[in-house]
Amino acid sequence: MEKPTVEIWAEEEYREGVSAHAATRQLIRSLGCSGFYPTLKRMLEDLLADANRSSHEHAMTKDALRTVVQSVPKN
Repeated sequence: MEKPTVEIWAEEEYREGVSAHAATRQLIRSLGCSGFYPTLKRMLEDLLADANRSSHEHAMTKDALRTVVQSVPKN
């Protein structure tokens, strides 16, 4: 049985030393160029956007916590 094109693209992009996010971004570019998978493309883009938002919120919370901890008097 022949592999679907999307699986071949995924194997090419998600190789040793490549992060899942980087591979997904490249796969999205490939899907965008082909135009064959608009729903999958949108889903992956939304997934990456959610992960980026979550990472940003985590970093902001960490920075806020660091600021609060630094303002506590040390006795």
